Amino acid sequence: MNSLIAEALSTTGLTMPQITAIRLVAHAGTLTMTQICNEMNASPSTVAGIVDRLEAAGIVERKRSEEDRRVIFVSISSKGSDKAELARTTINTCFSKAFESLAEEELAAIEHGLDAVLDRSISHARSRSMLPFAIITISLALVFYTTAVWWEKATGMLRGRHILFFWLGLLCDTAGTTLMAKIAGEVFRLDFHGITGALAIILMLFHALWGTLVHASRREEPKLRFHTFSVFVWGLWLVPYVSGMAFGMGLLK
Repeated sequence: MNSLIAEALSTTGLTMPQITAIRLVAHAGTLTMTQICNEMNASPSTVAGIVDRLEAAGIVERKRSEEDRRVIFVSISSKGSDKAELARTTINTCFSKAFESLAEEELAAIEHGLDAVLDRSISHARSRSMLPFAIITISLALVFYTTAVWWEKATGMLRGRHILFFWLGLLCDTAGTTLMAKIAGEVFRLDFHGITGALAIILMLFHALWGTLVHASRREEPKLRFHTFSVFVWGLWLVPYVSGMAFGMGLLK
């Protein structure tokens, strides 16, 4: 297919890299040289050579930014727009000729493959967009839970505000673990990451429930001694929390 397209486009007198640059600029209207480099995954010197030749042919125009003289904008000319449209039409014709000889089953297989690629791309994009929220919520779990435990110890007695922070930590840890699982593509896996994540949540839930019951009781002595239990559970919770988070981040690289 690539050779067929290259042969058809050879009549335009342009190379494939030049046509790629023209189509990028024509689609965007205006791009900086850096943006063209990024889109083409090419070095600045390579793109500079391409743009030099296109500008000499009157296909693109260059203008230096007035705010930052280091930035150079590249825009399409009317001649360049015609070239971009010719390239688009030529490429579409090549695809039409290539596909018209295929059987219906072959076309269905190609469509299925393209759908799979699109779904995977969308899933990857969604995962990347969810990752910052997952990291933030898991980090908040550490902040809320650690603050609650050591605040309670400094106060010397279990109070309602400590219980509130226990539950906020549990909520953030659960939300962060759930987001990480969605990014990984599964709700729960019976492996190191899944087990440690579940264990951390179970420890927090047990601690928050027990703390709520102790606080609701009328006895003062359990409230005075509860911080010892809190520190102990917090220490245990850190093990699955830190190891699970580290393991999960390693999987997402």
